[in-house]
Amino acid sequence: MAKLGKDYRNTALGLLRRKDGKLLIILNPRNNSLDKSFVDKNTYKFPQGGIEENEDPNKALIREINEELGIDLKEFKKEMLTNHISYWFKNKKLPDFEIRLHAFLVDIGDLDETNLKVDCEEVAELRWVSPNEVQDLDLGIRYHAYMSILRRFNLI
Repeated sequence: MAKLGKDYRNTALGLLRRKDGKLLIILNPRNNSLDKSFVDKNTYKFPQGGIEENEDPNKALIREINEELGIDLKEFKKEMLTNHISYWFKNKKLPDFEIRLHAFLVDIGDLDETNLKVDCEEVAELRWVSPNEVQDLDLGIRYHAYMSILRRFNLI
């Protein structure tokens, strides 16, 4: 992650929820830290991605989910948390870098998974899990932020 002239990045995160209440979570195959001693590779994450400067978080979510999974979220009902939740990348050479998650709960009904166009650089595996199962996955540095998001949406 390159230094962007500030020590944080706004990110849109989507909790994609099926009718049965299960959430889509993906295995992240990439190392997202410039400091190779701090590895966050092969951990689970909810679909998420950066919000560009002056971009609306909802539009960023729609763009990122489309890029990662090929899903068009424009017509789906979304609920957004009013405040962001953060986690930090650690780096020995630079100050810690904050990721500010702007989280959305998106009810996607009965998603036809055969239509997904998964970006293999971003997604190594897709899993549907109950909200209670999330805490048992290796979430890496995102663990506490994700648990907070799930609690704020009253999912756990």
